[in-house]
Amino acid sequence: MTQVWKARRTGSLQTVAVKLITKHGKNEKDLRNLRQEIEILRKLQHPNIIAMLDAFETKNDFCVVTEFAQGERIRAADAEPVRGRRALPITAPPRSACKPECS
Repeated sequence: MTQVWKARRTGSLQTVAVKLITKHGKNEKDLRNLRQEIEILRKLQHPNIIAMLDAFETKNDFCVVTEFAQGERIRAADAEPVRGRRALPITAPPRSACKPECS
């Protein structure tokens, strides 16, 4: 299970998204893939990609901190079919999926 929290960075007061990804129920391959994905995200820098600001791993979770995008709608522009399927627009998660803002 993954939880996403809206939070503020200490010092700068920048609003960020904190994503907690549980390790529970994941096998070694899944954990290895998550670590690899985090390392790839660390290196990505592009104006159209939400930047990863920090990431760390605890005994029970992975924690990924990214820029926060409020109410943004993401659409695949001129999306090409993938294996015969058309890409669907992605919208922000329902408000119930996010936790209250942290200070």
